[in-house]
Amino acid sequence: MTQSIKLSIIIPTLNESRSIAPLLKSFHGMPGMEAIVSDGGSVDGTLDLAKENGAITVASPPGRGTQLNKGAALARGKILLFLHADSRISDEGIHRVIEAMSTGKYAGGAFYLAVDGAGKLLRFVACAANIRSMFFKIAYGDQGIFVGRERFERLNGFKEIPLMEDYDFFRRLQNSGKIILIKKGLATSPRRWEKEGIFYATIRNWAIFSLYLLGVPPASLKKWYGSV
Repeated sequence: MTQSIKLSIIIPTLNESRSIAPLLKSFHGMPGMEAIVSDGGSVDGTLDLAKENGAITVASPPGRGTQLNKGAALARGKILLFLHADSRISDEGIHRVIEAMSTGKYAGGAFYLAVDGAGKLLRFVACAANIRSMFFKIAYGDQGIFVGRERFERLNGFKEIPLMEDYDFFRRLQNSGKIILIKKGLATSPRRWEKEGIFYATIRNWAIFSLYLLGVPPASLKKWYGSV
């Protein structure tokens, strides 16, 4: 008898050959799960590595919203978990998602932000982000957003916009029902902060969020944010 799929993990990629194999290996073979890699045009062998490590793959136009929707369209699980390729999720984190969503109490949720191998400054950034998440129930893609598949479809998935698709979706998810934030089990890479500088990246992210709320088009904000 074929194992029923409880959880579909959907990962958007663009030239993630360094990250994708370790992520997939961390949960490959777990029962009741599938991994879907939605690729936006990688030229570094990302798709081959994804296939070698047991993922279902799909080609997509670039853009996280578009890629996540493409991946979700293939999902067989009752629960959808959207992860960045440079994330690391533990078995405990996966079990907590399934357990929370199996209660029927929650529309969906995310993890508190944790940065892999972070120093004091990044731990402070993560702490500030988690205070924000706790009080305002705001979460972003690097926090591992999860949702029931039927609710995802009712919400019409992610908006296919150049930036802020994660915030937009989570806001609609929050408005549709009760949200849970899971404290442990997921960590994201510090690579963007390390590349751009902690202060610059943090101030830039807050500025983009504020400008988005003021109505600046995501296409204009994307030019400032840079590549995914």
